[in-house]
Amino acid sequence: MASAAQPPWHQEHHSGLRFAPGLIETFERHWVAEADVSEEQEFPSLLTRAAKAVLGVDGAALCVETARGRRLPLGASDAASATAERLQFTVGEGPCFAALAGGRPFTVTEISMQQRWPVLAVLHREATPFRAGLAVPLRAGQVRFGVLDLYLTRRTPVDGHDVVAAQLVAQSVADVLLETLPGGVDADDTEDSPGGWWDTPPRSAGDARCGWPSGW
Repeated sequence: MASAAQPPWHQEHHSGLRFAPGLIETFERHWVAEADVSEEQEFPSLLTRAAKAVLGVDGAALCVETARGRRLPLGASDAASATAERLQFTVGEGPCFAALAGGRPFTVTEISMQQRWPVLAVLHREATPFRAGLAVPLRAGQVRFGVLDLYLTRRTPVDGHDVVAAQLVAQSVADVLLETLPGGVDADDTEDSPGGWWDTPPRSAGDARCGWPSGW
């Protein structure tokens, strides 16, 4: 999936899913280590930075869907990814919406974006360096509650191994969010506002906090 050098998990890939434990452990080490030393108050953004590093992509972002059906951006690994994510919500369509609605990973290239979302494609090209990507649903059991968006500056689409790796990391992201939030995700507790279920102190990773990203 990397735009330049392949990430270590890809170089050591074996048939089947034998690489999965190592990939998940690497992701966990990344986000825990950063949480221990970072002054970042927005825990979801911390998770996206770990996903970006482990998967070797050029950007990552998170969005969630509230109990009332409203979809909201939650965090991003960097300013360019924040812009890319925000554009989807400005236009009201894009890969994260497609992945959340369809319940499966959704790959996108510059050409497919132009064909499916022409307005978004123009804005995306003008405002970001990204030309391809992958959106993966976040799940609590069978319930979809968000999406991990991964962005690439290269134009070529991701391959099957990349999709599997992204799904593994996305599930780890979902598990971390569910485990660190008091009470997990309860549809009755989810509010249709930035101060909803994610705006609560986590139960681990030091003083990291799930908060609303500034600048969204």
